Amino acid sequence: MNFYDKTEWKELLASLDPENLRQLNERIQLCAEQHGIDQDECIGAPPRKEMDLRKLEEFVSDPKSKKGKYTPFVKDVHIFVHNKSIQDVRIVDTPGLNDPNVINSRETTKWIKNTHALIFLLPNKGLDESSLNFFDTHLLGTRPSNRVWVINKIDDITEEDLQKTKAYIRQLGQQEEFKQKDLFGRDERVCGYSALIAMLKNMDHKGMQLNEDQVYHLDNVGEDFNPDPDKLGNVIGERLYQNTGVKRIVAGFTAIN
Repeated sequence: MNFYDKTEWKELLASLDPENLRQLNERIQLCAEQHGIDQDECIGAPPRKEMDLRKLEEFVSDPKSKKGKYTPFVKDVHIFVHNKSIQDVRIVDTPGLNDPNVINSRETTKWIKNTHALIFLLPNKGLDESSLNFFDTHLLGTRPSNRVWVINKIDDITEEDLQKTKAYIRQLGQQEEFKQKDLFGRDERVCGYSALIAMLKNMDHKGMQLNEDQVYHLDNVGEDFNPDPDKLGNVIGERLYQNTGVKRIVAGFTAIN
């Protein structure tokens, strides 16, 4: 876990409007009252290592949930997994669309411009204004072959609504405005997905104990519900191969020759 240094913290405070600054101060106060965490001991502190993943919530959860002990002062968190099959893969969860933190916005831009497979979560009932603004801010200049559009939470809509949303996105790609921006054309992949149900089915398959709410969600969709109808993992794998694998093979042949 990396905390903000003193220069970054000053920049962050200066970039926030009065309302966002008030919300930040409220969270800082909660950290002090609930956990005895003072900002002076966090800002500028060296990186902290934790071996227990169960402590992750202390660094990323909202202090209002009573679990986020250090969250307001954390710049980013790096999680390392001992698995050789993904040793060359880095997954980055960028900040939200409307994050007022200027440092977070810079990080989002940096990663989007350097990714091999950009996964963008779309609302399950069409696009809102914040999504369209995000496209203009961050996605112009990225390639269709890098992008994967994911309509999440498909457990909250019908199959008919899912197909309507996909058709709507394709129709946008035919409009001159989006043609000029190179968005939603024929080279784009649009997938439906339910992250919640996929996770719960995986937990249930592994024999992990589900709580009452989790059991309710599984029962509500039924046994036949497919949370991954478009095989999202395969689509992402194709993007990664197209943008890294082929280049590595060509480079390898060149070296051999």
